[in-house]
Amino acid sequence: MQVEIFSSIDHIKESDWNQLIHPDDIFNNYHFHRALEAANCIGEERGQIPFYITISEHQELKSACVIYLKSHSYGEYIFDWSWANLYERYGYNYYPKLIAQNPFTPATNRTLLYSDKKHIPYLFEEICKISNLHNCTSKHLLFLEEDELELIPNDYKKRTSFQYHWKNYNYKNFEEFLFKLKSKKAKQIRRERLTDLEIREIKPELLKEYATIFYKLYASTIVKKQSYAYLNLDFFIYIFTNMSDSTRLIGAFDQENLVAASLFFIGRDKLYGRYWGAVEEYKNLHFELCYYQGIELCIRNNIAVFEAGAQGEHKIARGFEPTKTHSAHQIHDHNFQDPIYNFIDEEDKQIKDLFPELKRKLPFKKI
Repeated sequence: MQVEIFSSIDHIKESDWNQLIHPDDIFNNYHFHRALEAANCIGEERGQIPFYITISEHQELKSACVIYLKSHSYGEYIFDWSWANLYERYGYNYYPKLIAQNPFTPATNRTLLYSDKKHIPYLFEEICKISNLHNCTSKHLLFLEEDELELIPNDYKKRTSFQYHWKNYNYKNFEEFLFKLKSKKAKQIRRERLTDLEIREIKPELLKEYATIFYKLYASTIVKKQSYAYLNLDFFIYIFTNMSDSTRLIGAFDQENLVAASLFFIGRDKLYGRYWGAVEEYKNLHFELCYYQGIELCIRNNIAVFEAGAQGEHKIARGFEPTKTHSAHQIHDHNFQDPIYNFIDEEDKQIKDLFPELKRKLPFKKI
């Protein structure tokens, strides 16, 4: 068995890496990682340094994991700012820490890549070595697949969060989906879909032509939200060039001018809604491009689940169901471990109490 840790995915063969990922691992695709590197969206200057842990046997890659050394908590969506504040209050630094998450991506995706589970303990040994070498305060595995939870060592604390996911109950078309909703909710969605703009999917071979304008739309959303642009033009050029098969760009056109667009990543059983933007405010256009067009994509392609991003209770009225997400955390300092783990337990109780209320708000007819 050979264990290696690389600072760049360029040191790993694309075919070796991609043979470990499953059909919904869009954000584990070799080119997604390489796009982040090539566009300098990650790296030391961004406070997010990647370590590609690989385990091979007889020159064949058998298991892998990407872990990031971070000096901040931006772009994670499983929030630990209060934990950092706790450390600061007592005069300690919470950073650096280790994070296993596809950067800036609040999507449930495989964290541990493997062809045989027997290699998983060795991945965690290497994660511990990296943590010790860099004097990390903690380790965090975010947006774990549910079946990965049994692979996590017992000294990690499991944490439950939630998002809103749309689920495809074998709908033949959008109208059949609406038929399952209460009449008032269905009428509301039909009204929201009315627009004078032309909505159409941009063909994969034309994506590169729209990289610059889509980046401007993405940046406009960042400005409006007073947020931070984690991605840049080079990232979108790379993705539109090298991942066009996994990318869907839905545009709203006024005449032939693209005035708004939404970017999706598509797997075999999952659709991920990621970024959107518009040149100006258009009534209900966000719902059309980010939700209803995604639902249409799922129905056309027989995709089971649509993850439309983090937060947003307004998604419930549009048929998105509260769905638990999973993470695992290890706090090294026992003085901070107890209060943080107690926080996780209390948070879990609150989510359990909240879920029945959220499900009662779903717009589906009672059968």
